[in-house]
Amino acid sequence: MESHAIAKRRGSGCDSGLLLLLPFASIAGLALGSLIVVTFAMEILISEVYTGPFKEYLEFLPTVLFSLSLPWINDTLTDMATKLTDYENYRTQDQYDIAQTTKTFVMNFITSFLPTILTAFVYVPFGARLLPYLDVIRVGKLATAFDTRRVHIDPSRLQQEVIYLSVMGQVMSFGEEIVLPYVKRVVMQKWRDYRQKNVPAGQGRRYSYRTDQLLNDSPAEASFLSRVRNETEADEYNVHDDTLEMCVQYGYLALFGASWPLVPLGFLLNNWLELRGDFFKLSLECQRPPPIRADSIGPSLQGLEILTWLGTLSTAAIVYLYRGNMADVRLSTLLLILLAAEWAYLGLRFVVRTAVEKIATGSLRKEAAKRYALRKNYLDSLTRSTSPKGRQRVRFEDRVNVYTTGTDVRTNSQEFLHPGHHETSSEQRFWSCAAQDTADAGVRLIKALCMGDRVQSENKSEKIKKCA
Repeated sequence: MESHAIAKRRGSGCDSGLLLLLPFASIAGLALGSLIVVTFAMEILISEVYTGPFKEYLEFLPTVLFSLSLPWINDTLTDMATKLTDYENYRTQDQYDIAQTTKTFVMNFITSFLPTILTAFVYVPFGARLLPYLDVIRVGKLATAFDTRRVHIDPSRLQQEVIYLSVMGQVMSFGEEIVLPYVKRVVMQKWRDYRQKNVPAGQGRRYSYRTDQLLNDSPAEASFLSRVRNETEADEYNVHDDTLEMCVQYGYLALFGASWPLVPLGFLLNNWLELRGDFFKLSLECQRPPPIRADSIGPSLQGLEILTWLGTLSTAAIVYLYRGNMADVRLSTLLLILLAAEWAYLGLRFVVRTAVEKIATGSLRKEAAKRYALRKNYLDSLTRSTSPKGRQRVRFEDRVNVYTTGTDVRTNSQEFLHPGHHETSSEQRFWSCAAQDTADAGVRLIKALCMGDRVQSENKSEKIKKCA
């Protein structure tokens, strides 16, 4: 009955996943959106209306508080998204990645783009109308610190934010992603080496000679085993994080690239630096990912399509709103321009997709047929090797080695045991040597530890007798 319930849940995972995504997106949007709106309002209030002391320092206080609380909020929402995706119980890893990436994309969209959207489409166009309503704060002692009559809307604020995000924001992200983990890893390694060197004599456990043979690394394999242990302690590499980072960068370019023409150049320089940083991260900072073949970037394609559509509308709106005086802006004209821009985008998308499908249909079919033939040959080879005709027939009085069969292929480890084998590297010698089975090694280790404990207990008893 339990398996039937699990199968029923798996069968409805894709349908229920869409229903569960809506509450999560609403909660995440409400939490992050409210925090961003409050932070933005406080920043505008202090920078434009506040006239009290320490204004140059208090102006950055809301942003600093938001930046300090944002990692904790993102971690909490990410844990919620992971638990929700696990509860949805998808059939395949691809479906799981799509659901998880969709939830992460919603959070990144809110935290990355909402402040700039408020600046571009709320503060600059309607700031002169909204800020006078802040007169409600002029109560008691606050009346002398705030003066809503000196409201001045700065149209260049959008360009300043885009410059910061495209240059300084990317540099700070690179430092948090590459430099900070590297410094942390080096400091932790230095601390472990320091503690290991300064262990008091006699505090560690003394083992016997047999135990040292099993626990201590041989000189020929010490460097290789040390590198393997360091790699196992490193963090796992997640390619979807880098893909989402590129999607966020593309979103800045598509949504707000019209406000500063040098945005593509700034992102080009950042990508040049980011590419070398990713090579460094893959080589030294993270565990080496398994070489799994992927046909595309997966679920991030949907995010790029949404950002392209929103970028078309945002570019048209920015060009119209910031072309001149804000008093000349008409809502009907703005809606008409947005409608025309969306139609132009959909028409161009249809033309490009149709042309690409007609041009690349033949090559795609050949590639798919070649891939299918490769997979079919691989499956046929597996079925031939495990077919009943290839198995040995055994009689009751015969002795059979259950670890090897007549159809086994001679491996490198077997060739290594024969003389005349060429000299190999330490890694190949480590993986090829088959001195004893794992179970036999475990038994020897247990016996050695027991013998060491027995020797220590005998030494203690002799010391007690001598003292007595």
